[in-house]
Amino acid sequence: MVQFAPDRLLGYVQLHEFYARGWRRVAQHRAGGTAIVASARTTARFASYSSRKPYVVAERLDELCGPTAGTITLPQHLDWSGNATYDLGKPSRLASMYRIVLNEAGSAEDLRAWLDARVLARLWPTLWLPSALRRVWEDHFPELSALRA
Repeated sequence: MVQFAPDRLLGYVQLHEFYARGWRRVAQHRAGGTAIVASARTTARFASYSSRKPYVVAERLDELCGPTAGTITLPQHLDWSGNATYDLGKPSRLASMYRIVLNEAGSAEDLRAWLDARVLARLWPTLWLPSALRRVWEDHFPELSALRA
């Protein structure tokens, strides 16, 4: 945790700018007195990671022709957990793999290589996804939204 006493280290202009960015004083029970603590930032302008994260969406659902059976191993840029091998015959592992690919895909090629349109449609209502990701996909593909109704 980064701490410093702004009155001692910053001039008036820097201190004003510091407060304008949302930082506030936090009382510290230390010999140093009042300090600014990194975790004391206000949440008025906070945007969640999910709302800032760019998500990749396929151009068309029918271009998603990824594997539907067997055991696959996702590349490290998609799954760095150390357990990147998925048995697609196990429903829980299949759903986990789809969730990870949807969340971590960096290109449409990732989606085409690992997702299948029919499997995606079957899993869509039950996949646990960030709301921003689900919204982007459902805005692009209204048929996915209809599956949840």
